[in-house]
Amino acid sequence: MNTFLSNWFTGRLGLANRPRRRLAAELLEDRRLLAAVNLANSSPMNNSLINNVEQAAQGEVPGMTLIVTTAEDELDDDPLAGGTDDLSLREAIELTNLSPGFDLIQFAPEQFSGETIDLVLGDLSIRDDLKIEGPGALHLTIDALNASRIFVVTDFLVESTLNVEITDITLTRGVALGVGTNGTGGAITSLENLTVRRSHVTGNIATTLGGGIYSSTLGSLTIEDSTIANNAAGIGGGVVMGNQSTIHQSTISGNQANTTAGGILHFTGTSTISNSTVVMNEAGDEGGGIVSAEASTHLASTLVAGNTATAGNDLFTLGGGFSGSFSLIADPDSAGGFSNGTNQNIVGESLGTDRVPIDVTTLVEPLALHGGATPTHRLVPGNPANDVGLSADATDQRGVWYERNVGAGVDIGAYERQSGDDRLLVVSTISDELDADPMGPDNVFLSLREAVQLSNDASDDFAIRFLPSLTGRIELGLGELAITDNVSIIGNGLDQTVIDANGLSRLIQMPNNGTRLSLQGIGLTGGRATNGGAILAADADIELLGVSIGGSQATVDGGALLMQSGTLSIRESRISGNLSANRGGGIVGADVQVTVSQSTVSQNASPMGVGFHTISSIADGPSPTIRISSDDKSGTNTDGIDIQSGSIRVEGASGDETFELDFVTDLLGDTLALSIDGGDGHNTLEFGNALTPTDVTGNEFLVENFAVILLANGISQSLRLDGPAIERLAPAVRSIQVAGVGNSTFEFVDQDDWRMGEPRIRNGVFLRTVVNDLGVFPLTIEAGLPFPWRNLVDEQDVTNDGETSALDALRIINELNDRDYSALDGTLTNPIDVESWPNQYFDVNGDGKVTALDALNIINFIAIPANNDGGGEAQGEPVLAFAAWLNSIADDGDETSDANVRLF
Repeated sequence: MNTFLSNWFTGRLGLANRPRRRLAAELLEDRRLLAAVNLANSSPMNNSLINNVEQAAQGEVPGMTLIVTTAEDELDDDPLAGGTDDLSLREAIELTNLSPGFDLIQFAPEQFSGETIDLVLGDLSIRDDLKIEGPGALHLTIDALNASRIFVVTDFLVESTLNVEITDITLTRGVALGVGTNGTGGAITSLENLTVRRSHVTGNIATTLGGGIYSSTLGSLTIEDSTIANNAAGIGGGVVMGNQSTIHQSTISGNQANTTAGGILHFTGTSTISNSTVVMNEAGDEGGGIVSAEASTHLASTLVAGNTATAGNDLFTLGGGFSGSFSLIADPDSAGGFSNGTNQNIVGESLGTDRVPIDVTTLVEPLALHGGATPTHRLVPGNPANDVGLSADATDQRGVWYERNVGAGVDIGAYERQSGDDRLLVVSTISDELDADPMGPDNVFLSLREAVQLSNDASDDFAIRFLPSLTGRIELGLGELAITDNVSIIGNGLDQTVIDANGLSRLIQMPNNGTRLSLQGIGLTGGRATNGGAILAADADIELLGVSIGGSQATVDGGALLMQSGTLSIRESRISGNLSANRGGGIVGADVQVTVSQSTVSQNASPMGVGFHTISSIADGPSPTIRISSDDKSGTNTDGIDIQSGSIRVEGASGDETFELDFVTDLLGDTLALSIDGGDGHNTLEFGNALTPTDVTGNEFLVENFAVILLANGISQSLRLDGPAIERLAPAVRSIQVAGVGNSTFEFVDQDDWRMGEPRIRNGVFLRTVVNDLGVFPLTIEAGLPFPWRNLVDEQDVTNDGETSALDALRIINELNDRDYSALDGTLTNPIDVESWPNQYFDVNGDGKVTALDALNIINFIAIPANNDGGGEAQGEPVLAFAAWLNSIADDGDETSDANVRLF
């Protein structure tokens, strides 16, 4: 035993046995006065809950239940003020610390699905009996941010022992960086009876003892259905446990100790480690896997392999000892007294007359999510741990759906292979083969075709993965893969996992039966067929995530994919370099709903050259551009995606992006619905040419989440819009910016709801605003368009009062007389130089000048009976006379200075 460990044990044993003083006064203050919560001032609506707390404190009720509703790490003076809609985990723990009895803390499911609680206020102190029941280790992570422990479990009372249970949570980045007891338990340090279930403890550090969990001899530790992985400490990288402790159906993997016990240190007492997997842990000195120090450590149906240390790779004793049965110890040189064949134990493997270490990679696959909420090591097919263990449990560590006794018997360790029904299948060979019994004992390797067949034959949904070390193309020499049941095929990346038909067949066919297929991280190439060169599907739901399809061809339609009815999601993918002999070099679909996000469908070819040439939503570089185009700029008959009926939805990502629209109206109609969603960020919608309909009302296509609209450069365009369009474009701020050139302007479907607002200057640019303030929240358009003295709602409404009348013409005449805002030649002043905006829009004709022709335009308009409702200020002969007068001015080229026409 090294000096530090010897001294530490001596100190701890002496501390445990010496007389102790009851700290009643200090602890009463700690439990009741220092909880940092104020129940007395809580709001009336919480009286029943407060009464429960107070009654529990007086011993009148056994405990309480609290629901955590916020992921914020906060501790208010009155955590129950205003109800329990803002109750943090820290506040809930402090409330239960005031409530004697076994309390329960749960989490609101609507708030906690993939959520993380960042412990910005330090560790969480549990000082009373408590169960913390998380929503699942995949749904809730508590992150100490490398700044503190996560849980400290003790009431500081020697005479009593708390019972604390923590379930269904991931605990990470806890640190205990002190010396002695201040450096114990990176995630949890406990002096009580502690139970951890269905949890993942990972990435925690302690300078002295228990990188993941430290449990002292004053209490006990129970770990069930959990994974303790990739933690580090001076001693006991994963777990340090004393007294009567149990680890059951759990995985202890990848932990490190500077000196002793990479995985588990068990000191004093008698403990059991059962149906667990202890692999790939490391210690600098003794005991890479498990160390029994002055203790009795029993192993039952436990797999210990691949651990490393200077002395004692798998098992090591320091005054303690091991016993057990139905276990596998891979290293016969560090078997802790186990012998092969005794009590159904397996120690090493035979090599001639000797027993030699078993390579851990032949026993288990890398730690990963193989089902359930915590990562596990899936057993390699055909390894010696299969079917030779012992367990009375119904399921393995993963829980529901993962039966424990499958096949000829129970597997040793935390993971039970599900035989032909194993819902996660790992492809381990690039060979295209189909054995009669793919999961049989003689079939060590699993091909993709075999995995697909196993998935098709089973009633449950499967996921198919590939060994990380698997390299080389999977060449389909046996023809296309038929997908007849729901399955996810998840590769190691589109460059590493490539499926190639070599021009001999299609790659994937999905018959008409409502099947769901998810392809992720895979490259598909070399497909050839009549229709759907790479994929042919009917009545299907297909997801392409991180997928490339290229180099495939169809002799009729759909070089990459042809689909009849269903849904197609294309995310972070590329479909390029495919061709067809008729139409749809990329994708052809009918009655299909397509979603494209951060993907490119382009540079596919067919003789017809129909559909969208390019839909590219890959966001690269500091100014990413997403293009939706039907314009073949390459001069060849290329097309990317031809959906004859259904819908196409193009989505952006979370950053600032520019969407360039460059397609013709003919692509849109009654049979195809197009929607474009910019996603999060400050996004720009840019119209590329005059043929693309500049209508954002949803009449032609639907657009959402764009802060800026750029009309086509070099031409004048009219943007058609309405109030609901602004709500969709900017749902949070209800304000957009529009820029254009020439006589670009707006066409409002709901014109009567809009008026010109106060102009704004941004970055030295004058922007007119158009506002709609009829609703609860005003809608605003900031217009960076030419001719800033023109009314964008109604160019003839000079006075911006919502109607066109002779008053508008007379305001122009007054300006011609006074020249407050214009030069003698009529040129209007740069609005940035105008000190106080007059709210007058003189430029009726949109030429940058104010002349008599602007007034004549208005008079001619109101002289038309259809434009005059009888209530105007100038009608009939007077109006015509006024018009004649203005005509004479215009004909003479003269500009009036006659004061008799003034109204003010």
